[in-house]
Amino acid sequence: IWVLVAGQLLADRPTWSAALRLKQAGWILSGASFVWFVIVADPSGMIESFFDSLTRPLTIGALALTVCAGAATWLMWSRRAANHFHTPRAVEEALSGLAFLSPNLLGFAIFFGFPLFFSLYVSFFDWETTNTGQDFVGLSNYIRALSLDMASTSEPNAGTEVLNDGFQVLMNIDWFGQHWVLGARDVEFWLSMRNIFVFLVLSVPLAVLPALLLSSVLASRLPGMKAFRTIYFIPSVAGVIGVAIVWGQMFDATIGWINYLLDLVGLSEPGQGHGWLTQRSTALLSMVIVFAWMMFGFNTVLYLAGHQSIPKELYEAAEIDGASTWQIFRKITVPQLRNTTFYVVITTSILALQLFDIVWIMSRPVAGGPNFATQTPVLTLYQEAFANNAQGYASALAWVLFIVIFGFTAFQFRQQRDEAQAG
Repeated sequence: IWVLVAGQLLADRPTWSAALRLKQAGWILSGASFVWFVIVADPSGMIESFFDSLTRPLTIGALALTVCAGAATWLMWSRRAANHFHTPRAVEEALSGLAFLSPNLLGFAIFFGFPLFFSLYVSFFDWETTNTGQDFVGLSNYIRALSLDMASTSEPNAGTEVLNDGFQVLMNIDWFGQHWVLGARDVEFWLSMRNIFVFLVLSVPLAVLPALLLSSVLASRLPGMKAFRTIYFIPSVAGVIGVAIVWGQMFDATIGWINYLLDLVGLSEPGQGHGWLTQRSTALLSMVIVFAWMMFGFNTVLYLAGHQSIPKELYEAAEIDGASTWQIFRKITVPQLRNTTFYVVITTSILALQLFDIVWIMSRPVAGGPNFATQTPVLTLYQEAFANNAQGYASALAWVLFIVIFGFTAFQFRQQRDEAQAG
């Protein structure tokens, strides 16, 4: 077969010289010999196992689908098909563009699209990687994650005895002189949702508002502004693991620089260092500071790009009218950067809701500690998937988080659209 292919290739090129033909034939025969050697020798046994798998229905179907897709693609690009369907030039160019994009599209479909929908499929099963039998449970994983129970009691610190079976105490609430017990089937997940929303409310303003103010200063033509732009952007390109380790040492109760600086200014007693990462009251706040510091420089650069689109005539007219610096910032800069602010808030919020790496490194030795003070949804689903081997339940948690992020983003888009229409 290889000799016939080589002969056909050489026959189609009669203008080639004899030496070039001989060289090309040698390459073809060498390639054929190499393929024959691999098939016959097969030292790893991979080819033999591949041919053994050809008897499986799933493999046969995948190969048939691949062959049909290849044949359809070849026919679609043939000149005969183009003439038959009277394909215009624009369609041919569009198909050529899709052909060039196909590697990226295939990569997206294989490494993102397929895992995404496969996780949705897994979320309806009691799926464990070490168990060959997977039981279909329907919406049980979602019900377990979202189930809440509430009961009133006369005792201020009542426990699970007042809740239904399978529920654990999430929190005790006092409303209008009445004691209430709020319970959940998965207390850890609900604590992580509470933490991530607190984290969102605290971190996004700290990462956005200072960036807006600093970008207005860096957008000026003062000497040395280009150097400062580079300096403030460095945290955005630094490795997350290295940054988390350095900040973890700075927050250390005994050797940390933060406690040392507080001692110098007299805000704490000497030798009584505060455990920033070991106290529930400050552990999450420490994560907020690190996240805002990392996002601050990147958001500043985005705002600087937005400043370039503001017409200089607006500032010149405001200066002629005698407007102050604050009035110019409030009446011109902020409204003109509305679209940039929307993008910055959306991207920062999505990254905040997906918080994992900073908590994983800084909350050691127990990730999410102390006492679930820094537990996040992504950390929870990671622990469920790889520590508890509950792949189905972890997939359900991932989709719950996806719905939360999607809903938050859709709400922000709707608010932006309403403001644009009102303006």
